[in-house]
Formats: sequence, structure tokens, C-alpha cells
Amino acid sequence: MLHVLGTSRNGHGGVTIHCVPTSYRFHAVAREGLDTGVRPIGVKAVCFTPTGQILMAQRGPETLNYAGMWEFAPAGTLEPGVSPADMILRELQEETGWTASAPPVARALAFDPVVRSWEVLYVIDVLPPAVPLQTWECSELRQVNPGEWPEPLAPVAAQMLPIVEAERRVRAR
Repeated sequence: MLHVLGTSRNGHGGVTIHCVPTSYRFHAVAREGLDTGVRPIGVKAVCFTPTGQILMAQRGPETLNYAGMWEFAPAGTLEPGVSPADMILRELQEETGWTASAPPVARALAFDPVVRSWEVLYVIDVLPPAVPLQTWECSELRQVNPGEWPEPLAPVAAQMLPIVEAERRVRAR
């Protein structure tokens, strides 16, 4: 995994993220109360279906964080040597079986204070799979109308709601 050393915003909507490879174990021990200071970088997406609905996933009971809570699907930890855009497309396929109908668009960089990770937030237009996919990470996958969010909503998903609303306004033009 990659550890974020720091971020710098350029004042014009861009950001530079400084990362170094590290071992997952340095982040995993935080679950046991030992904060090593490692802050991984991940990817998350708000996926719009052809009908304008949004993909939401209920986290499976075996997941490390937010088990049983709802979040925007997909999400994952960025791996060394993989671009964030490629990583989110891979997670989209692995977690949902859906495919992108256009390249993902990075919209924001956010910090998840619960997981203690930085997240590159994407918006993706998606197409459904021929056969629904079931994975251990998601106990349920739903297409929901914007504003009709399932509960309980993961804190990081709530943090992403302004991005969803801004994207909806742009698409309504």
C-alpha cells in the first residue's frame, strides 16, 4: 500500500499527493489502538447508472471498516504502481461487476478520519453487468435515487454527499 506523506493544493482545483510504499501491517495495527501515523491513500467513487440512480453497497460483516454500513460503491486501497483511475476501475469490476461507460473523473481529495486514510473521490458513469456479482465485501448492492440514502450511512459516505449534489447540478444543466 501507499502511505501519504503530505498533500498540497494548488489553489486552482488541483492537488499533489506525496506518497511512499509501506507495509499494510503498519496501518492494520491501528485497529488495535496503536497509531503508527501511517495514512494510506484509497479511491472511492460515486457511480451514476444510465437511469440517474447511484450505486450503494452495504459493507459485508467481514470487512475491516464500516461493517453493515452503506457507502458509495466501489472503494479500495491504492496499490503501488497502479494509477488511481485504473484502481477505481478495477475495484468497480471486482466489487460490483459493473463497467464504466466513460473514464472516471477525479472530483476531490478527502480525509476519512475514522479509517485514517486519504481518498481520491471519483465520479463514474456505469453500465450494469449481465449477471449480478456477489462479493464478501458487499452484503448488498443497490441502485438508489439521489437523496434516498439507505441507513446507516458510513461517515465517509456522508462526507461525499456534497460531491453527489454538485455532480447532480452539473448534470441537470
